[in-house]
Amino acid sequence: MKQKIDQSLYKIATLSTDNPLQCLVYSNRLKQLKYMVEKYQLGTILTEYPFIQACQMQIPRENLNQIAQFALVEYMTSSTKVATCMNVTKQIIGLPDFSTNRQFSCVVIDTGCDPVIDLNIPYKNIIHFVDLVNAKDKMYDDNGHGTMVVSAITSQGTVSGGKYSGIAKGIPCIMIKALDKNGETSSFTILKAMQWVIDHQKQYNIRVVCMSFGSMPLEKLDPMALGAEVLWDQGIVVVSACGNSGPKEKSVKSPGISTKIITVGAMDDGRVGDQYDPHRFKVADFSSRGPAYGNYKPDLIVSGVEVKTSCAYHLLKKSYSTMSGTSIATPVVAGVVCHILQNHLTYTPDMVKRVLLSYCHPLTHNRNEEGYGYLSFLPTRS
Repeated sequence: MKQKIDQSLYKIATLSTDNPLQCLVYSNRLKQLKYMVEKYQLGTILTEYPFIQACQMQIPRENLNQIAQFALVEYMTSSTKVATCMNVTKQIIGLPDFSTNRQFSCVVIDTGCDPVIDLNIPYKNIIHFVDLVNAKDKMYDDNGHGTMVVSAITSQGTVSGGKYSGIAKGIPCIMIKALDKNGETSSFTILKAMQWVIDHQKQYNIRVVCMSFGSMPLEKLDPMALGAEVLWDQGIVVVSACGNSGPKEKSVKSPGISTKIITVGAMDDGRVGDQYDPHRFKVADFSSRGPAYGNYKPDLIVSGVEVKTSCAYHLLKKSYSTMSGTSIATPVVAGVVCHILQNHLTYTPDMVKRVLLSYCHPLTHNRNEEGYGYLSFLPTRS
């Protein structure tokens, strides 16, 4: 029954010395599964997750295949499959663990979100879902991009015991699905999403908006850049990706061209496993470069190469996924913004931006490649 066992779990079972194993077992009949496991003493169910029809189990390795043979078992995956990449990103930035008081919310405009464990336990982190593409009420993600992005901000890392959480774990987020299954949309839909933010700003105390997308900017009165600046002027910190069209110059995408908002580029941190050396840091080749209509952009860079977060594209097929690009660097910065606002609720967007830039360390001293440099609250590299 190898087809029911995730490759990572199978590898752990055959190559590692861990015994018993901890894994996630997906079944639409959890009560019957619990009965069978207890009756035949095959393992221990540690935690049940009825909303995704799964449970966390501790299983002696010799019982793995026997459990997989049960007809009521749909799939089994490793509960330790989260890579250390997000953990390394947090180490580089150097922020303390986040303990949210949930006084404000962050909006993510993207492809939607899957109802995965790390975004729902112990807190329900996605407090509201808006679908501007298919007008569905139930939360979903038919692309996977949005799940990765919001996880980088607020994932609680439940499956990994909190080790692989997002930058601002537990912060309440609102997901606005404005991009379709292909990760595409029109500027009109993005503007509609921005309008929703303005209309509901007070209701949800929206303080941050994360936009991990971009389009070719218009020469004058670019609508997405203008919309982002309206949000900024209303007291909302807007964090946007600069784009993945580097190393070409003048390749920053909209709304990242706006001089007001925080525009994020990507850094290659050159890590080996879970180890990194600041002397290997460099601007990622794909990260878009300025100038943007005569202005320096991006504003800063953070890790954006082969970053893994603790949530998946398709729940029963793949528990964790990798993303490279300014799209995954952007929510990292949005999470840091949440950190700052958590401790300074009265800060304006301009004040938040000044704090961020003051903790940046230059690599190339080329503002059109890296802005003010890589973000870290730790001392600069020697």
